[in-house]
Amino acid sequence: MPDPQKFSVSDVLELIGGERSIEVVDVYEQTGGLKPLKEFIDYYKKPQSERTELWNALSLEFTSTKLAEQVSAPTVVSEIDWIDNVWPKHLFDPPDAAVNNDSSTYPKVQKLEIMYCLMSVATCFTDFHIDFGGTSVWYHILKGEKCGSSAGIGPVKKHASLENLSKNVRLYDFIRATRWIHAVYTPVDSLAFGGNFLHSYAIPMQLRISETEKIIKVPDLKYRFPHFKQIFWCYIASIVRRSTSRIYQKKLTAEAPQLLTDAEEICYNESLGNKVDVYNPIQLGFDLQDKPKFFTPTQRYNLDYLRKLSPFEIFGLESLAHYADKLLRSTQPEVIEGITRPCHLVKEFRAVISKINELGLVSTQRSTAETAQSDDKIRQLEEENRELKSALLAKPELPAQVRSEQAGKEDGRGGDQGGGFGRPEI
Repeated sequence: MPDPQKFSVSDVLELIGGERSIEVVDVYEQTGGLKPLKEFIDYYKKPQSERTELWNALSLEFTSTKLAEQVSAPTVVSEIDWIDNVWPKHLFDPPDAAVNNDSSTYPKVQKLEIMYCLMSVATCFTDFHIDFGGTSVWYHILKGEKCGSSAGIGPVKKHASLENLSKNVRLYDFIRATRWIHAVYTPVDSLAFGGNFLHSYAIPMQLRISETEKIIKVPDLKYRFPHFKQIFWCYIASIVRRSTSRIYQKKLTAEAPQLLTDAEEICYNESLGNKVDVYNPIQLGFDLQDKPKFFTPTQRYNLDYLRKLSPFEIFGLESLAHYADKLLRSTQPEVIEGITRPCHLVKEFRAVISKINELGLVSTQRSTAETAQSDDKIRQLEEENRELKSALLAKPELPAQVRSEQAGKEDGRGGDQGGGFGRPEI
């Protein structure tokens, strides 16, 4: 991380560029719009008494800028983050390719935004929310303070009243788990870095939250994890490769498929047991042999790898298999480029799960008792989804200081109402 004694928002401006458009939230109105980075930095530098508006910058993504050379996620995050471990490296933008949103020469559909710079002036706040896609979050406060209130991770109905909220906690480095309902208040001008990530230890909850976002019609472009379905395909291919040595995801370049060497091609074809693989770089269709009757299951498994999987990882595999089946039946499976046999991949993935069950590591199948209770569980989840929707859509009561400032604003100080929300604060 940069030295907090030497680094400031002026350095952010220099490293990213003043013409970069960023999403800024008007805290009073809870609306937002685009502004040049330089305009926001000039506002941030004003004394608090001279600010007639309350702006909050929460979604300045800097992964493909020079700032990324000075900031990195915690080591523990990098070890489990799917973006670092299963997303194809050749589909990342090069460092000099994304100073502006439109300058990248890599396919936009493959771009993942993963690290954010958060610049908040005193008295900014965000309402209670959960992070998009069921992601976990890492957070480092370089300057200033942020106060977070959390409603915990149990069912929503158990935390519906303020009396059950935990006390405010002040931290400078923080990793928040999947599903934590939380709000954030900024008492002093602050500069922070953070990022959202998916991982293997909360797969069922990540899928459930994504489904909830679909139910309440959360917009895809701003408020949902980018390429959520595609990264799950990458993870399935990774599990199969490590478990069976079968390669279902070919390496590509940005413009054209990456051709395998003769030795690699022989290994690839033999490992699949299916001769020549027809490749389509833009994924308009899949291999003609991607049908159940052409599938040949493996007889060899990497038992050492399977035995090292944690119970949390194994527990999520069955949920992921159901999700993959659902994607294959849908009109938008969004299979990532390079996987030309998704049907065979899912069958291979289910074979891996069966092998885990055969070894008696951790059962991922529901017992008879669990099956009998499944209808009640579904109704409970539907009720929690409705409560969660109500909690997300409810208008919060503003802090006393903010209500006072908002009253002054309504008396004639004015302000930019922008157009549309920015990404929720992590």
